Amino acid sequence: MSLKKKLAMGAMTGALGLSLVGGGTYAAFTDTEETTDTYAAGILDIELYKNDMSGVLGSKVFTTELTNFKPGDKITKKIRVTNTGSLSVDRVQILGDYNGFKDGKNLYTNDSASGKSYADDFADMINVTITPTNGNTPYTGTLAQLKAESDLYLGGQQNGSLPKETAGADTIGAYLNDLTDNDPVTITLEFDTEAGNEFQGDAMNVKFKFVASQQEGRDFQDGENVLDLNALEE
Repeated sequence: MSLKKKLAMGAMTGALGLSLVGGGTYAAFTDTEETTDTYAAGILDIELYKNDMSGVLGSKVFTTELTNFKPGDKITKKIRVTNTGSLSVDRVQILGDYNGFKDGKNLYTNDSASGKSYADDFADMINVTITPTNGNTPYTGTLAQLKAESDLYLGGQQNGSLPKETAGADTIGAYLNDLTDNDPVTITLEFDTEAGNEFQGDAMNVKFKFVASQQEGRDFQDGENVLDLNALEE
């Protein structure tokens, strides 16, 4: 083989070797860091306790059986509203309702001129006084009025709106602002002295609803203690 051919063969072999090196894979250093933050919502929760804090109130305000009342009778109970959640409470609206009306006219009177008593008429004869302490807003009126206002308040709430944003919320029922620990509330029921014979034997369930709402949202900076800051009252 001539020298020229040998040189040509060597050049081709070298080129092939460079091609194999150029077309191959190569390694590089890498490093990956990952972060995971747990995002958890707080809990807005209130409980109703007996005034002496000896236990939870349960499903009734009064332990006394509310029966056999006569016009002019009244009964009073003091309870405590306690924040048991992890979030501070801006306001607790105290609303009223009634249901399960039973007309006792046929049982307790033969006075046919008295007419039939309906639930709203009977509720107009039950005077309600709700007195929160610490300068909070009280309520004085009839049970029928309280229910009408409460229905307006609840009906005015829209999805995503806070209860306090409802128009006229400050004039509906009673409410506690900036709930602290174990705030006392006194509730009095009085059978109106003007109640006539048509209300003899009437009965209904009297209901109270305590609606808690959160504080307004706030902007936090990284490093702040969100748990403690959201647990404090404003």
